[in-house]
Amino acid sequence: IDAKLLLLQTKLSKKHIKLYDLIFKRFIASQMSSAKIRIYKLKAQLGDIIQEFQLTGEVVENGFNLISPIKTSGVIKPGEYKITQLQVRLISEKPLYTEANLIQLMREKRIGRPSTYAPTVQKLKDRGYVQSFNGRLAGTRLGFNVFNFLISKYEPLINEERTRIVLEAVDKIENGEESFIDKVIEFRKEVDNFVKKVKIY
Repeated sequence: IDAKLLLLQTKLSKKHIKLYDLIFKRFIASQMSSAKIRIYKLKAQLGDIIQEFQLTGEVVENGFNLISPIKTSGVIKPGEYKITQLQVRLISEKPLYTEANLIQLMREKRIGRPSTYAPTVQKLKDRGYVQSFNGRLAGTRLGFNVFNFLISKYEPLINEERTRIVLEAVDKIENGEESFIDKVIEFRKEVDNFVKKVKIY
């Protein structure tokens, strides 16, 4: 490039150079021998809670790490250690979904259509039912309150199976297999019967 043997359409920025450097180092590292790392197994106890985990210790034999460094914790001598610092972090009992995860789940459960997946997720965020943290979605207090209210009052009308039935009916109407008027009357009767059986408020 400096010798003008290769003319570029666009001037290279620092980001371009960093990306090239990353790709180059990854390629070179993939051609190098494996590195040998000492792994330490530790067991931490806090009251009745016992947790086992591993730490990456020191490098025993160099290899690809000369090009792509590995973060290590250094040498840890066998023995017992006293915990001097403790951080408490609240985490979800179940892994939080990303928007892509949620859309994939909707697709698998046949809830909605491809054209409605992204707008549905965005509407949940716009209305404050969920918030995004580091790319993952977490329900808000408002979202849980609305969900619990709807499930306690209207669960038979809004559950996943019911949603699939309604969407299948819409598809059949579009394909001319079902009558729009007949389906509206059928659904209206089901709603009326539900209201008669359950005290909504």
